[in-house]
Amino acid sequence: MRRMLLATAACAGAIALLAISAALFGHSPALVLRTLYEGSVGSRFAIEGTLLKSVPLLLTGLSVVVAFRAGAWNIGAEGQFIVGAIAALVASRYGNAAALVAAAIAGAAWASIASAMRLWRNAPEVLTTILLNFIAVHLLGWCVNGPLREASARYPQSDPAASALRAIGGVHVGFPLAIVIAVAVWWMLYRTTEGLRLRATGFNPDAARYARIASHSPKRSIRIGAWEPWSHSPGRSAPRSSPTACTGCAAGTSR
Repeated sequence: MRRMLLATAACAGAIALLAISAALFGHSPALVLRTLYEGSVGSRFAIEGTLLKSVPLLLTGLSVVVAFRAGAWNIGAEGQFIVGAIAALVASRYGNAAALVAAAIAGAAWASIASAMRLWRNAPEVLTTILLNFIAVHLLGWCVNGPLREASARYPQSDPAASALRAIGGVHVGFPLAIVIAVAVWWMLYRTTEGLRLRATGFNPDAARYARIASHSPKRSIRIGAWEPWSHSPGRSAPRSSPTACTGCAAGTSR
């Protein structure tokens, strides 16, 4: 209950700050809040768009939660997201399952670069994961201007993915899948021995060792970034079930 109250207070505070910011810049707070409401939950189309956009955000957030609970500062979720997106697009010709697996493997491999640098050169993951984000952005830019550019070559974006998740109404099954994964991660962290080990070593490695909790140093944790590849892409007005990769996706998230 306390966490729910804190989350509610955080949301209310964010909305209040938005209204205050609008007033400071000479805009009507009521109009801004009305636009926010209508664009997010004001219609069936808006609700579907909100749910679709929440899927990659939720899954990317979960990839960070596990690392944070283990005491590893993974700030590179954006780069893992982008690399997973590229892999999912390439593998989508082989079906949905192949695209999902490719996205998870590619995101994990990208995160492992920071892990390897931490192990071999003691480079702080806070720095390396952030820098890898910029490399991933430029990698995406090269892909959509080169090997993955659309057949018409009119814009720096890819063609729609070869396969897509089944849609229920206007929302694909990635949304309920993300909810299931979120519950599974919660269960793993708070209801399993492995979750206790991760949280104990993350909160206080010395106390965990004193309590004889078998653990590895947070330096050895591997950050895994998975991407849900069938969310609506902001780069073009394509059908929601047929996403594309585009430079706008990366540029928009990197600001």
